[in-house]
Amino acid sequence: MPALLAEAAGLTLLSFSSTMLAARSFAEKNRYDVDADREIAALGAANVAAALSQSFAVTAPACVPPSPRPSGARTQVAGLVAAVALVPVLLSSPLRCSTSRRLRSPRS
Repeated sequence: MPALLAEAAGLTLLSFSSTMLAARSFAEKNRYDVDADREIAALGAANVAAALSQSFAVTAPACVPPSPRPSGARTQVAGLVAAVALVPVLLSSPLRCSTSRRLRSPRS
């Protein structure tokens, strides 16, 4: 158990530092302040939600550039529009269709 806690602490430190690097980079470009306490609380809440939904750990890698920014997007509405536009694509995905066929119970 101590080895697991040590690994979890290392992962937390790495994830938080990566997230803060990305947050400070965006804050500098957009001229706003970042509160590290709020960032770690949000990161923790997001990871708890991810764990409860059996998802991946949440982090913000610093190497991923924001795609809507060069096209002129200035608010978070651009991300919302992109998410809404992606829903029909995901619902009509061949992967979804093949997975749902395998998950159905065979008819007797």
